[in-house]
Amino acid sequence: MLPKKDSQKPATTINNNPLVQTSKNNPALAKKIRQASKEILKKNYKLYKNLENK
Repeated sequence: MLPKKDSQKPATTINNNPLVQTSKNNPALAKKIRQASKEILKKNYKLYKNLENK
């Protein structure tokens, strides 16, 4: 019989770093995501404004 996996424990690599980088565990990535989001919002705003004016 196989042992039960601990669902509470996050998957990690051998050197104890998370396998998946997220904004929660990587502050530099969080900053990049926020910056990209701002740029996308500005671009979308301009696109929709241009569509309204047509």
